[in-house]
Amino acid sequence: MKKFCFLTLIMLICLTGCGKAAKPETLKMAVFDRSKVSNQLIEEYEKRTGIPIEIVEYERYSDEVIDGIDLLKRDIVSGKGPDIIDFGWVFTMTDVLGKYTEDLYEYLGREDLNLLDNVVGAFELEGELPVIPTGFDIVSMIGDKKFFGERNTVTMQELMEIYEANKDDGVMLYVGQFKIEVMAELLVHNLGNFIDWDTGICSFDSEEFKDVLQFANMFSAEYEYPDGISIRKTYLNEKAMLAPLGVSNVYDIAYVDYVYPDYKGKIIGYPTDKTSGSIIEPGYVNLAIPKTTKKKEQAWDFIQFSLEYDSQKLVSEDYLPLNKDVIKERIEEYKKPHYDDSGEMIAVRQLGYEEDGHTPVYVIDEKQGNELWELVNSVDSFGGIDWKIYQIIFEEVQPYFEGAKDLDVVCDIIQKRVSVYVQERKG
Repeated sequence: MKKFCFLTLIMLICLTGCGKAAKPETLKMAVFDRSKVSNQLIEEYEKRTGIPIEIVEYERYSDEVIDGIDLLKRDIVSGKGPDIIDFGWVFTMTDVLGKYTEDLYEYLGREDLNLLDNVVGAFELEGELPVIPTGFDIVSMIGDKKFFGERNTVTMQELMEIYEANKDDGVMLYVGQFKIEVMAELLVHNLGNFIDWDTGICSFDSEEFKDVLQFANMFSAEYEYPDGISIRKTYLNEKAMLAPLGVSNVYDIAYVDYVYPDYKGKIIGYPTDKTSGSIIEPGYVNLAIPKTTKKKEQAWDFIQFSLEYDSQKLVSEDYLPLNKDVIKERIEEYKKPHYDDSGEMIAVRQLGYEEDGHTPVYVIDEKQGNELWELVNSVDSFGGIDWKIYQIIFEEVQPYFEGAKDLDVVCDIIQKRVSVYVQERKG
């Protein structure tokens, strides 16, 4: 009996004293633009592992002299930094300039997570993977085949020529066109065409950039849609060459055939000389591991968890998942009608414009499913809007649009200001 009591005592000591040593260590996570998705992933991870996650929120833009990204870098250098970073849905490549995060390819290569390699590759920087999304959106343009034929992409020069050839027939570029809006539509997701993120070299003084501004300057300063004219009918009557497209869920692909029915429309993307003009935008959660953390493996465990099948199903409610199997399943799921408890078919999407009413979408068809699958496997250019860069462009282009400054002068100023900003971020 005494022997038993002695052994019991030893076990109790281990369960208390030793147990303290074995207690899971907290992971410290820096979070920008905290979202429902990040909260769900953190909650599920804590449930599965028992590892608590301490969240430190950073404000991306503020009235302070130092913004959130710079503050994060300062905390990392001082040793007060996090173990893992969620850059949030406003992530842009300038966030990770300076090589202060781990190359996630070193970790990703050990796993078989069945991810879309083309999407992952769009987040590369200097041959490394400084950050990885848990999901993504796609922004693009739908082209009317009447004007663009069967082409898959269009260059800026081709777009200008096609518009010039058709504008006198009352054809719009797209509904809602005016100077600043056209510039924004062609640039805001497409700034990567004018910045080499690997080197930091910008090309805002290039002929291609000047073409964008010259083209935008062809339009009126303000746009007023004529009274009594239907946006829907404008597209149906093929009086608008392009329509913006955003795909964040499987059923968004139905918008292509809504705008241009009877197979008259085709996704051609933004002007580019690449193989795909469609652009990847980051989802709500974009994860990185700072090089200074001593908990790299634990941080990777959270990232791996976020990329696994069950987690990808969870986040696919809000944006396109990175996992191929989950996207395939979603496509098949939305090919079939959904019903409520009373047996009524459920509309998964409402398409349309306020003045024209809305058209319910109940399913996607085989053609739309194939179109989406082709799109998610072909898109390979990252957007990520850096609002500071866009603000520089917006400020400097106004005098050109007003006729007060020469185009070359304006582009030289933009080139210098953006180049300085990018180089400062590179450190």
